[in-house]
Formats: sequence, structure tokens, C-alpha cells
Amino acid sequence: MRVSTIFGALAVLIAVIAASGCGDDASNPAGQQAQQAPSSQAAPANVTESKTIARSGELTVTQAELDTVLANHQRQIKMMFGDRKMPEEKDPKKAAARKARERKDAIRRIMAGKLHLKKAKESGLTVTDEEVKEKLDTWFKMYGGKEKYLELVGKGGLTEDRLRQETADSILKEKYIEKEVYSKLPEPTEDEMKEWYKKQKRQFGTPEMVKASIISVKVAEGASEADVAKAKEQLENLAKRIKKGESFESVAKEASQDRWAEKGGEMGMIRRQQARLGDDFDNASFSLAIGKMSSPIRTNEGFSIVKVTEKIPAKQKTYEESKEQIKKMLPGVQKFQASAKFYDRMKREIEIEFLGE
Repeated sequence: MRVSTIFGALAVLIAVIAASGCGDDASNPAGQQAQQAPSSQAAPANVTESKTIARSGELTVTQAELDTVLANHQRQIKMMFGDRKMPEEKDPKKAAARKARERKDAIRRIMAGKLHLKKAKESGLTVTDEEVKEKLDTWFKMYGGKEKYLELVGKGGLTEDRLRQETADSILKEKYIEKEVYSKLPEPTEDEMKEWYKKQKRQFGTPEMVKASIISVKVAEGASEADVAKAKEQLENLAKRIKKGESFESVAKEASQDRWAEKGGEMGMIRRQQARLGDDFDNASFSLAIGKMSSPIRTNEGFSIVKVTEKIPAKQKTYEESKEQIKKMLPGVQKFQASAKFYDRMKREIEIEFLGE
């Protein structure tokens, strides 16, 4: 499935879920046009939602559009970083200045997306009903069918008719950037491919891996020294049972307190940091001889013992071995970089009047 198709589907879904208004996030290479949800399904309009906060010629940005883009940004951060808290600016003045910069940058992104759509419409490019149907059918399939997808977007106040218009606008913008940017990109040269290989060498190979099994005893966050010692002793007793002849698998199924217990402790083939148990766990796992069991290891979750049954050394592919893969990858990278420059240029050429300042 094309990456641009997946990004396009996610772009519309993010816009829909926001539901607080509308926005156009030009940071998405394919463009994202999120428009106001129909009043019959959206919250009643109020002064904040309908207020125009920026203008550039005939193009405008409302507070609701800005709210949506900022909400999308927070969702994207959560998708990338989970529940980990981002560092906060302690100086109130610096925090306010950063917030103001983020606000203006978001407005510029929205305005750039609107300018993108405006230019696409003026270019003479068209979108057929069949193209819209094909893209929607792809998204319906991705999300378990038409009914489930429409139920999801309906929660954001987006009707099927509005969804079709959103999709048509997205396709039109894709066509415009294809015509004005992507079609003018030259084929990667041999020197460019070699340079890409040098910079991204780690991609073209396989990391060192081990096949490991684990038994763990959890330690609660903030546990007392006595509880920590008790957990370590509990794990040591489990290790003694294995040394006396019980199988690692049976002890893991019976007493382990981690997510691999049901499988008899088997983690499968893992690379460094994949288990997310900390450096001590990785260092122990990758230094163990095949068939050996470790002593108790302090991990992010408590204490663990690990047994390694297979090792695969790291292997680095040569440029010649990677060449065909690079030929397929590099054009996509170049398109992404070109689209970023395209939107940067759009943002620079727009003269925006920020209202109410």
C-alpha cells in the first residue's frame, strides 16, 4: 500500500476526531484540509469558534481551525512519545513566547495549505468521482469497512458528503504537488545514492540479535529497600529451582510476572533496546554465552534472569548489495524533502495579517 495513501487516510481521521472546528495542516506533504463540521452534528457555534484570527487576501483562518491544528499536533506528539511528559519551560515569559511562536507557525501552516488548495483549483486540474471512490474504498478497507469508517468520522461531525469533498480536495492537492514538484525531480544519481548509503548505512544491514527467555519479579515504583530485597530473593529462589533441574519454561509459566510468562518466558529474537528493560538487561543478554543463564538483573520493571539460546551477529550490507533497495527508497525521500521545501516556500510568500494583536 502506498505510504501517501496511509498518510492521507490518517490526515482526514485526525481532522475528524478533532471535532472542535476545522483546519488545514500543511505540514502533511499530501496536504490536509479539515473543514468545519456540519452544525447539525457539531457543537453550537460561539464567538470563539467563528472568530477570524488571521487574513491573507481572500484567505482567512478561524480560531476553530487553529484549535484543530494545535489539537492534532498534541495527538501526534502523544502517538510518538506516549504518556511521557515533554520538558516544560519554567520561565513564564519564555513559555509564553514559545506558545505565541507555535500559534503563529500553526496559522502559517493552515494558510499555506489553503493557498495550496487555491493554486490547485486555479491550475485547471480536476478530480473525478471515480478517483474519490477509489481512495475512499481504500480507506474503508483499511478501517474494517464503510460502516465502521463512517461511524468513526461521524463522531467528529463529518457527514459522508463532506467526507467526499474533503477527499476530493486532498486528491487535488496531491495532483498539484505531483505536477509542480515531484514530476520535476531528477532521477537519483550514482553519487547521490552512494552519499545516501554513507549517511544511512545502519539501515542496510541487520543488527546483532539474540533469542532469549526471561523470568521476572516486579518491583513497584518507590518500593522500600526491604521490598526490593524481597523481590531479588524471590527471583534467586526461582533461579535455584532451575539449577536443580526444573525447566526454565515451566518456572516462567508458573511464577514469572512479565508479559512473556504465558509463553514460558520466551521473548523470541530481540535486538538491543527492543525489550525496553534497560541497559543492564541488554548488556547481560548480549554478553551471555549460548545456553547460559544470567544472575538477577535489575531492570526497569524489577528483577529478571535471562537465558540465551541463539545468537545472530550483526551484518552490514555493502553498497552494491543495497543499491536496488536505495533506488526504491531515495526517490521517496527526495519527494518528502521537496514537499517540505514547497510548503516552506508557500509560508514565506504569504503575507498574513494577524487580527486582534
